[in-house]
Amino acid sequence: MQLQFKGDVFAASDKYLIRADVRYLDTDRSTWGLGPITADQQEFPMSFKLFRLYSTLYRRTTGPVYVGLGYHFDDFSDIVDEGAALGESTPFTSYSGPGVTDTRASGISLNLLGDTRDNLVNPMEGFYLSGSFRTYTEAVGSDKNWQELLLDVRMYPHLPRPSKNVLAFWISSWMTFGPAPYLNLPAIGWDTYGRGGRGYLQGRIRGQNQIYFESEYRMQLTRDGLLGAVGFFNLTATTEPESGIFGKTDKGGGAGLRIKFNKRSNTNLTIDRAWGEEGSGGWFMAMTEAF
Repeated sequence: MQLQFKGDVFAASDKYLIRADVRYLDTDRSTWGLGPITADQQEFPMSFKLFRLYSTLYRRTTGPVYVGLGYHFDDFSDIVDEGAALGESTPFTSYSGPGVTDTRASGISLNLLGDTRDNLVNPMEGFYLSGSFRTYTEAVGSDKNWQELLLDVRMYPHLPRPSKNVLAFWISSWMTFGPAPYLNLPAIGWDTYGRGGRGYLQGRIRGQNQIYFESEYRMQLTRDGLLGAVGFFNLTATTEPESGIFGKTDKGGGAGLRIKFNKRSNTNLTIDRAWGEEGSGGWFMAMTEAF
């Protein structure tokens, strides 16, 4: 079961913005351990329930720039590590210790946001910049004291310049400091809208720090914009668990078709085929662009 509400709510004057991410998941998600992908990695099935409540209130300061305060709560419960239940040593138990069946993170954040995109679901121009420093403390209900820093930059130049074709760029960094719970560690596909890392299953790459880059070329195939196509390429750098140093970079990429679903909002139905390292790959479908 998955129940999710994610989105932005602006005040009529655009002076205030509320950003929310609320989820309830009762699900299965495998883990492959920490660090970059290796040929000998083993899949470890897990199941858990997640209740998430993220809410940030932003106030506009000048132009497209907002500053905000946020609260972030994650409760992972009924965690079942199938390998550990059979007596195996697993990445989850090696990191968290034996017998852990629930973890809780509760903290507050300072946030900065700049956004000049012309369209949130299919940007054709502008830029996006987001930064969030979050501190989780026992004083507000967290199991342990730790922090994380998230940075997100997106740009949409046209190529060639007079055309409607866009060469989009997405660069993000997700760093943790201190004993973050295993399931709260940076992981591919666990960005807010789950659009990062096409070519990989959610959680396929996980580590204490992660840097992500993606570039996508978006082109119209018909003059009226009914059909379009994209080609994309991504790179994920993750720290090694032993040294804390970034290891090899994992690559992904693919191509996709775009079908105009709503002309007024410029919403596309997206159908992508993507590939990653060590035989990873799959089909990815959505009603908005990946970024």
